[in-house]
Amino acid sequence: MKEADLVRKIKRALEERFRGSYWLKIPGTRYLAGVPDLIGCVEGRFVALEVKRPDTSYGVTERQEANIKRIRDAEGIAAVVTSVEEAIWWADPATD
Repeated sequence: MKEADLVRKIKRALEERFRGSYWLKIPGTRYLAGVPDLIGCVEGRFVALEVKRPDTSYGVTERQEANIKRIRDAEGIAAVVTSVEEAIWWADPATD
């Protein structure tokens, strides 16, 4: 499965699981390099998810790591996920 397919699958699952939440797929451009793939709001919580295929050796870039750190420092939720289940866990307000 391509990473883009996994991102779409995760976005659909998050929208279904968290009715009333907001999710935006960030396009991969040089101007947005390092910004997580999915940005969302669930019950007032800012959530940013960097999606990676579980079967790839391609890891998180320095820019991606820096953005994840900045989001966490600002008390947002930010994580690297490789599955629908991981994405739901990170986005779920009950995991706070």
